[in-house]
Amino acid sequence: MQFPTLQTVLFFAALALPAAAQTLQPALEQRYESGQYLITLGASTVNQHAGIDLRNGPGNAWIFDFCADFSAGVNNSSHYNVSAGFGSLTLDQADDLSALLYNTLPVFDGMVRDAITASGDDWPDVGYSGYNDLLAYAAGMQLALWEIIHDPASGDLDSGNFSVDTVADPDVALGRSNADAFLDGIAGGWTSQPGFTFEYARPTDAGGTPVPNGQDRLWVVIPEPSSALLGAFGLLFLLRRRRA
Repeated sequence: MQFPTLQTVLFFAALALPAAAQTLQPALEQRYESGQYLITLGASTVNQHAGIDLRNGPGNAWIFDFCADFSAGVNNSSHYNVSAGFGSLTLDQADDLSALLYNTLPVFDGMVRDAITASGDDWPDVGYSGYNDLLAYAAGMQLALWEIIHDPASGDLDSGNFSVDTVADPDVALGRSNADAFLDGIAGGWTSQPGFTFEYARPTDAGGTPVPNGQDRLWVVIPEPSSALLGAFGLLFLLRRRRA
C-alpha cells in the first residue's frame, strides 16, 4: 500500500469545509452518547450525557461534532455558522484540544468503520457487540474536551471548576476512565501534527440569525476516505523513527 503525502492529505482536508465563515446544514448521521454522568461545573451539578455526533459534510467528509459548551441550552439546531479554528479559546486550550483529538480520533474513526462493516454496511446499534465500547470511547473524548475548555488549570476530572463523579455503571465508568487516560496523555506530552480541519460552529436559525443560548460546537473534519489521514499518521511515525 502506498501512503499519500502529507501535502495531499492537507489539500483534501482544506477542501472539506470553507475557510471563511458561512452557514452550513450538515446532516446528522449517528449519535454516539454514553449514559448519565454526574458533572459539576462551577457551583452547579447536573446529570449529563456525553458523546459525539457524526455528521455528513461537504464532499462526503465526516464531521465529528463535539459540544464546546456544557449544558448551555438548545442542542438540536440544524444550521450553524461555521468558521475555521477554535473560536475564542486560548492558544493553550487549542493546543491541548489538537493533541487530544489527534491522538484519539483516528482510533474512534477506525472503531466506527469496523462497526459499520460488522453491521452489514449499516450504522451500528445496540445489537453490535462493541457498541458500548464505541459509546464509552466517544464519552471519554467529550469529557476530556470539556475539561480542557472549562477547567484548563486543573487538567483532571477529580477537582477544579469541572469535575465528574465516579459511578457504578460499568459502561459509564469506562467513559470516565477513557477521559482520565486521554488527559494523562496530554499531560504526558501528547502532541499534534497537521492533518485535521478544526471548525467552530455556532447555531443559527435557517436565516443565519444566532440562536439565543445555543450550544456551540467544535467540529473535526476528516476527509473521505479517512484512510488517507491514517496513512499519513503512519508515515509521520515512520519518519520520526528513522530520524531518531
